[in-house]
Amino acid sequence: VNYSDEQNNIITYVEDGTKKKVSTATVLATVPLGVLKANSIKFIPTFPEWKQEAIDNMGVGVLNKCIMQWRNPSDVVWPRDKYWLELIAS
Repeated sequence: VNYSDEQNNIITYVEDGTKKKVSTATVLATVPLGVLKANSIKFIPTFPEWKQEAIDNMGVGVLNKCIMQWRNPSDVVWPRDKYWLELIAS
């Protein structure tokens, strides 16, 4: 992704073994943190040092969600006046 010219960004990619380019006015890259950490995408210019350092220092892990719903509010077993969600990390 070459975004050095604010008016003309160039995205280069390979499709079926053929190198292709697309010119765009704007680039929004939404990729997993692991892709950024592995430098799988080349950005021109490279990210500022502070941004690359933040990417390098971020951890990845598993996030699980549990959604519980009761028809009767009186069936909820924890105190309603207490914050009960917790982050459990090692």
